[in-house]
Amino acid sequence: MMNRFQTLLSNHTCVATPRRSVEARALAIWSRPPRPPVFFDLSYSNNSARIRIWLALKGLPAGAVETRSISYADLNTPEYAEVNPLKKVPALIDAAGSSLFEASVILNYLEDKFRGVGSGGGGAAAAGFRPPTREARAAVELMVRVHDLYLAGRCRLTNQIHVDVESAWI
Repeated sequence: MMNRFQTLLSNHTCVATPRRSVEARALAIWSRPPRPPVFFDLSYSNNSARIRIWLALKGLPAGAVETRSISYADLNTPEYAEVNPLKKVPALIDAAGSSLFEASVILNYLEDKFRGVGSGGGGAAAAGFRPPTREARAAVELMVRVHDLYLAGRCRLTNQIHVDVESAWI
């Protein structure tokens, strides 16, 4: 008596294509040029501006990150919902094809991915933008949170804020 699994196998009529060796498949995968991350940008977004500023200051080689400018209408398309189910910007598809969203998550990914790469800031950008001490990192995170919670969207207040770029960590 045949069990259900054997019945399913015996009724299978598909003709398999010839298999390539594991080595040939691995070579096909490894020989592909790496895909750059894809950054989805909306020009009116403060959070997208963080990514744009980081990219400009970092001085990455051409093509290291692909930027796609989108419109408000694009946010509501099914295609963009696959990139970011929250339908907001910024968003990024990483080199592996996974979606990332939220500016801080994207910046942490980019900072890790491109550590040691870049020509901005007289070479300092290549070393990275994370401050070296936990106290300095906490101060930067505090500035970002104050911006996010109390200043973003209140453009009249941001005109009154002055940041000394020469002495500040980004």
